Amino acid sequence: MGDLNKQQGFRTFIGVDLPETLKEVIAGLVRELNVKQLKLVEKENLHVTMLFLGSINTDKVDYVKGLLSRINYKQFKIAVEGLGVFSPKRLRVLFADINEGSDELRSIYNELYNDLKANGFVLEDRPYTPHITLARIKWLDAGSRNSLLEFIDTHKERFGEFYCETLSLKQSTLTEKGPIYQNIFVRKLLL
Repeated sequence: MGDLNKQQGFRTFIGVDLPETLKEVIAGLVRELNVKQLKLVEKENLHVTMLFLGSINTDKVDYVKGLLSRINYKQFKIAVEGLGVFSPKRLRVLFADINEGSDELRSIYNELYNDLKANGFVLEDRPYTPHITLARIKWLDAGSRNSLLEFIDTHKERFGEFYCETLSLKQSTLTEKGPIYQNIFVRKLLL
C-alpha cells in the first residue's frame, strides 16, 4: 500500500475474502475444466465480488473507508453451491454461485451502492448477483462451449461454506501476468 498515496487514481473494489481451504477446493474444481479459451482467476485472487469502484483517488478511498466503518452487519454464513455464467448466449464469465448468504450480501451491496451513488461515485447500473468469478471467457468454439455447459450442469454440488467476517476494500493492480489484489482497508463485521 506504499504506492497508494502517490497515485492520483487506482482501481479498487469491495469484496469478501475466502478461506484458504475453499480457495483450494474451487481452484481444484476449475483445473478439471479442460477449455483452453478461459482466462482462469488465480487461486489467490478468488473472492466474493461485491462492488467494483473503478479508478478512485485518495479522497474517495477515505470516503469508502468511512462508509465501511459505519456498516452494522453481523457475521453470517455464506454457502458456495453450483456454477453459472453471465450472458449465457455469449458466455462471458464463469462463476461459482452463492446460495446461503446471498440475501445478506445483497442488503450490504444495496446500502453501499446507494450511499456511493448519492455521493458521486460512478458505478455499474445492473442487478447484483452474489458470486465468485472463476474465469473470463473471450470466445468459445462449439466443442468448448458444449464442454463448458456440460461442466456447469454436472457441478451443482456445494463446494463449501464459511462465515463472512469482514468486508475488504481492495486495490487491483494490473500486470502482464494478471491483476494483483492488495487490501487497503478491512472492516470486521459484528459478532
